[in-house]
Amino acid sequence: MKSNTCVISIIFAFLFYSSAAQIPDGMLEVKTTSFSCNVKSDLIKISLEDLMTNEIIVVNGKVIKEASTYSIAKNGKQFELKLPFNHKFKAIFSDVGCETKTIFFDTNVPQSDIESSVIYSNEFNLNLSSVSDSSNNKNFPKKSAILFKYKNEDEGHFVYNNDTVLVGDIYYNLGVLKLKKEDYTGAIKDFTSAIEFNSADFDAFYNRCVAKIKSNDLSGGCSDLQTIKNENKYDIGKLIQMYCH
Repeated sequence: MKSNTCVISIIFAFLFYSSAAQIPDGMLEVKTTSFSCNVKSDLIKISLEDLMTNEIIVVNGKVIKEASTYSIAKNGKQFELKLPFNHKFKAIFSDVGCETKTIFFDTNVPQSDIESSVIYSNEFNLNLSSVSDSSNNKNFPKKSAILFKYKNEDEGHFVYNNDTVLVGDIYYNLGVLKLKKEDYTGAIKDFTSAIEFNSADFDAFYNRCVAKIKSNDLSGGCSDLQTIKNENKYDIGKLIQMYCH
């Protein structure tokens, strides 16, 4: 779900944002037993990125940044991850000759829904197909994205969903937060990722336009305005008149 809306002006621009949530003292524990396309291989590696800070934590199994707020362990074919609540991570699993598989973890948990120092656990199997199985499908990397998300209706469990639009919402909301912080480069990157997962996300096009204009990329901003100029929900005539002529 996208965050709430508010008006912030570059000229007449609507920027969408969400308020910061309190971080509860709890963890999401995930155990994934991963199977390579090379049946005898035990060499699957994980890469992990903190999407909220853009920090690269692990690359191909090598720890780049140590932190006390999460942990990663590997035991044979099983990875064990402990991730903090109210956070967002991207994990990529890979092996030589196999397609990569991307998992997004959205651990946003309302404070009222958990007890202090709680650990919620999920366990699942992950199969990596051979590259040849996916080489003819240009959209395969997007379709392979799996979202793990906490949902109240699931009685306190984290569930996964293959809906790439929801993954796009993660990037969209992150872009909004970075736009508010005037991190225009980070915002553009996140809005671009949102569009890659949901090409009909015109809010992402609009806000990416705002970020581009704010960072003096008028050509890029005008390109996004042209993409959404027929969407009646946006009053972009004055923006086009001022920046695109």
